[in-house]
This record gives sequence, structure tokens and C-alpha cells, in this order.
Amino acid sequence: MKEKQKFQPVRHERMPDSVTLSCRLWRAICALPKIDDRYLAMWTDAIACSVASLCPDGLYVYGKQWRDEGRCEYLVDQCWRQHYISESETHYMPGAIVFAMECEWIANPRDQLHDFSKLLDLRASLALYVAGLSNWSKRIDAVVTCALLTKMHASFSGELVLYFFDRRDPSQNFQVWRIARRPGSAEIEGPNDIGEFMKMGGCDTVQY
Repeated sequence: MKEKQKFQPVRHERMPDSVTLSCRLWRAICALPKIDDRYLAMWTDAIACSVASLCPDGLYVYGKQWRDEGRCEYLVDQCWRQHYISESETHYMPGAIVFAMECEWIANPRDQLHDFSKLLDLRASLALYVAGLSNWSKRIDAVVTCALLTKMHASFSGELVLYFFDRRDPSQNFQVWRIARRPGSAEIEGPNDIGEFMKMGGCDTVQY
């Protein structure tokens, strides 16, 4: 294996939307070798770095890939946090979590309950859930699980992007869903392949 290169994210002026996140993920996944259980950490690192490259200026990426820089994993696999202007007054602790991500390898939809729920608990305005599925035929079960958990979580008010892919053919078999939750309303959109998602700038809406 090649030596892991240190990743330096390019800063952006604003938060990415669901289409931008999905396209960046798809391109990163297409560039990776065939999935091998021995190298899942390499896959996870590549996904983490591709997402972190979209972090806007003024926010800081936290995750195990950045522990050498003093920004280790905090609550979820990756989060983007604000920093207060006067760090001395806050004892150098960072501020609010604006974006949160979990990346999982799922053999059974029940496997996702714990980690997906963490995204809801954090209450970030934008959250991303990336999951490689061992059984691609069970992808709808995974989506329904996420939708039901979101609906039952009364305090969550934000946007969730679900990116599911088939571990056997990740560049061809994948779906992108968007769950938006606002006080008094909820909707789930999808699925779409990458071409349609890019072309439409979103997806059809199905109320639940």
C-alpha cells in the first residue's frame, strides 16, 4: 500500500449542498480500488478527506484523520466546528457543530441504529450518512429506518443526506436520499443516480 498522504482541505466560502456532497463522494469512491475488508480503513479515510475538502472557511474539521493537528474525532466520525473569536475566554474549546458525518459498513439495517441516531442528537444544520451495504437489495430498509428515526426525533431540525452504495459495485450501484426536517413538517426525497441528481439539482419529493 502507498504511504498515506497528509490531507490539506481547500477552503470554501459557504456550506456545500446535497448535490455537491454527493458528487464529491461519488468521484472519490470511483477512484478507489475494489473494496477489500482488509483495507476498509483506507476507504474510510478517503471518504473522510473528500468530504472535508468542502469545509467552508471559518470552520474546522474534526476527525481521527486530523488528530495530529489537535482536532481528533469528536462524537461522530467527522464534524465541522466553529471557533470563538476569543479562545482564551472559552478555555480554547471550539464552538458549535455545524456539520456532522457518519461513515458505516452495514451488514444489517439494525447495525445503523446507534450511529445514525448520533447525527440526530447533534442537531447540526447539515448531516451526512454514508453507508456501504453488504446486501444491496436491503437498501430501502436502510432508508426507511433512517426516515423513521428522524420522524421520531422531535428535537432534530435540519437536513440529512443519505449516500448508500453497494459494496460489490460502489461506482454503479448507489443512491442518494435527502431528508429535510423542519418544525411541523418533514419530507424525504430520492432516490437518484448521480446523473439525475446532478441534472435535477435535487430529487422528487415523497411525503412520509
